[in-house]
Amino acid sequence: MFEDRKGRWHAFVDAGRKPDGSPDRRHREAATEEELAPKVLALEDEIDENGAPKVGRSKKFSAWLDEWIGTYAPLQVRHTTLRCYQSQIRNYLAPRLGEWRLSELNKRHFATLYRDLQTEGLAPASVHLVHRTASVALNRAIDFEEVGIRANPAAAARNALPPIRSESVVPLDADEVARITEAVAEERNHARWWLAFMGARQGEVLGMRWSDIDWDTGILTIRRQLQRQTYEHGCDDPHKCAEANCTTAEGCEATCRGRKWAHGCDDPEMCALPHCLRPLYPSDAARGAKRKSCPPRCTGHGRACPDRQRSACTIKSHAIACPPDCTGHARHCPEKIGGLVFTEIEAATGSAEVSAGRVGGRRKSRRDLRPKSQAGNRRLPLPQIVRDELRIHQARQELEQAEAGSMWAGHDLIFTTRLGAPIDPRQDWEDWEEILDAAGVEYLPLHGARHSAATFLGGLGVDSVIAMAMLGWASPEMAKRYQHVPDTHLIAAADRLGEAAFRRTATGRATSVHEPGFE
Repeated sequence: MFEDRKGRWHAFVDAGRKPDGSPDRRHREAATEEELAPKVLALEDEIDENGAPKVGRSKKFSAWLDEWIGTYAPLQVRHTTLRCYQSQIRNYLAPRLGEWRLSELNKRHFATLYRDLQTEGLAPASVHLVHRTASVALNRAIDFEEVGIRANPAAAARNALPPIRSESVVPLDADEVARITEAVAEERNHARWWLAFMGARQGEVLGMRWSDIDWDTGILTIRRQLQRQTYEHGCDDPHKCAEANCTTAEGCEATCRGRKWAHGCDDPEMCALPHCLRPLYPSDAARGAKRKSCPPRCTGHGRACPDRQRSACTIKSHAIACPPDCTGHARHCPEKIGGLVFTEIEAATGSAEVSAGRVGGRRKSRRDLRPKSQAGNRRLPLPQIVRDELRIHQARQELEQAEAGSMWAGHDLIFTTRLGAPIDPRQDWEDWEEILDAAGVEYLPLHGARHSAATFLGGLGVDSVIAMAMLGWASPEMAKRYQHVPDTHLIAAADRLGEAAFRRTATGRATSVHEPGFE
C-alpha cells in the first residue's frame, strides 16, 4: 500500500493471470489506510476462493514455441509440416496462450481454446491441427526437461476436440479407369496417369527419372519426390530486399501486378465478343495455352479493348500495409530459395536431401527434406503393359528433345514440360481435372487414384504385406483408409451367402400379383 500526492491510498494485489496469460494485478484505493485495509483483505479472500494460479518461473509458452520451431522442429519434420506448425503457432497458439508459463498451462486452457476456435467458425479439421501442433511442442518440452512441465496439458484435452466428419473417397472402377486411359492416349505425358493408377504419389511421379527404371526386371525404384516449397530470402539483408515490394498505407503503386486491364468502352459485351469467338491457333498449343469457352454475355478480354484502363488491385494482401521490419516478398528476391525442389531419398539410410543443381533456374533450398514416410523409399514393379506405354512415351520425348535442341533442360525426368523442365504440381492438378471432364468421369481428387490402386489390390486378394510394399505404407492400418469395398463385391458376396444359406428352402420364382390366377 502507498499514498499518492493527493493523499489517497492505493494497493495492487497479484491475482494470478488473465485468460491470455498476462499478469492480473487488481487495484484498490481509499481515502485512508484504515479504509483500504478491509478492501485488500476482501480481495485476497476472493482470490484464494477462486484458486488463482501463482506466477511461476518457467518459460512462457510463446518463448518455448519460438525455440522449438526455430531450433528443434526443422531437424525432425519435412518442410511442408514445418510450415503448417508455423501457421498454427502464429495464428492461434501464440496470440491466445503465449503469455502463460509452461508450469501454469493445464488442459482447461486448451479445452477453452478449442471451444472458442470452433465457435469462431474454424473447421474441426483445423482445430485438430492446432491441437496436434501444441501437443507435439509440449512433448518436446517434456523431452528436454523444461522447468515446470511434467505432463502434456494439450494431450489431456483431446476429449474437447470437435468430431471430424471424414468424407469417404469413392474410388474409380475398372471401366472409369479405362475411359481415362483412352482419353489421354494421345497426350504427350499419357503414361503419367498410368503410374497414378499404380499407386504412386503425385510428387513421386513428377520426380521419376529414366535411370530409375530397370527395364530387365521391370522394377522402378522411387528415389525422389518433386515438391513446391514456399519461397525464402537467400540474400544477406532480407529487410532491405523486401523494401522495394512492400505495400504502404497509401495502397498499391500504379505498376502493381494486381491491377489488371479492364474495359473502358461503353459496351464491354460487344467489345469482347470477337475475342470470345476466336479459334484455337497452333501457336496457342505450342506455348501451352489452354483456352476455355467463355461464359454467356462475357465481358472479359479487357486487354484487347481500345479504351482499356487499369482496374483496382485484386491482391488481398495489398490491402494491409507491411510492418516496418518486413522481411517478406521473398519471391522477388534475386537469390530466392524454394520453388520446385527435388527430395532425394537415399536407399541405404532412408534419409532425404535436396539434389544438386537448379530447378527452373532457381537456387534450391538446402533444408534437409524427408519422404512421406520411411516406407516411401520403395521399389515399384511395373506390369508389361505399363512398360510398353512408357516406351511409347520415351520415344515421343526423344522427338521433343531433338526439336528443342540446346533449350532442353536435361533433368532426365520421365515426365516434363515441352522443354524438359519439371512439371509444376499445380499444372498437374489442372490437367487431371481436364482429363476427368474429357473422359466423362465424376470429379475425384488426384490422390483418389491411389485409393483406386489400393482397392484394386484388395479386390484381387493381394497379400497386405505386398500391398504395403507397393504403395509405400508405413503401417497396415493404412489399408483401412485406402482400401474400399465396391458395391459389386458386396453384391457378389451377398449372392454367395444367399446360395449357401437358402438354397434348400428357396421356393423358386416368386409369383407376381399381375399373373392370372393369383388371389
